[in-house]
Amino acid sequence: MKPDVTPSQPPASVEADGLTKRFGDRVVLDEVRFSLMPGCVTALTGRSGEGKTTLLRLIAGLEEPDSGSIVIAGRVASRGSRALLAPHERGIGMVFQQAALWPHMTVAQHVRFGLGAMSTHAADARVSEVLALVGIGHLAAERPARLSGGEAARVAIARALAPAPACLLLDEPLAHLHHDLRHDITRTIRAAVDASGAAALFVTHTPADLDGVADGALHLEAGHLERS
Repeated sequence: MKPDVTPSQPPASVEADGLTKRFGDRVVLDEVRFSLMPGCVTALTGRSGEGKTTLLRLIAGLEEPDSGSIVIAGRVASRGSRALLAPHERGIGMVFQQAALWPHMTVAQHVRFGLGAMSTHAADARVSEVLALVGIGHLAAERPARLSGGEAARVAIARALAPAPACLLLDEPLAHLHHDLRHDITRTIRAAVDASGAAALFVTHTPADLDGVADGALHLEAGHLERS
């Protein structure tokens, strides 16, 4: 008889331990600890000014913590106040409140932008794959002026996904969208995470937007992070 074997849990895409950030005398993040697992969507809630965007910026390497550590895909990204990986080395994709598209570039060019020195053939294939994943393959040749708000949001998601990041950070990407579009975009993000295996940390002021989409939730208040 074979012994029972419990499958080992995959390593975290992002793991933060004792993460602390101050701005002057104000402690924005106080000994924060959390893990983001591959293929999981985690909601991040909290009032305005509680430090949600700061937390995303620390993970991405756009801000430096005062103490603690961040490990991304098994590599130490920062320890204490010292950054050990530059932002472009961290395998992070970011989506902001505004799609922040460049007016002179086509949809395909936006997605191609983050693929670096990849060969033309491989890059073209990856662009087509990601645009199909978010449902806008037919818009590859369009420019931002001809896109709806929902289409622009999908371009921003595709651009973030193109380099196959370990983690997708979403800073209220639904904030300026109509209610019906919010539902469609959250489903798109869920499908993208399922297909890519990336972890996703999704900042929102409206937790109901992620009903049926998020695998878990974190709540940030007074510098402390609680799992809800």
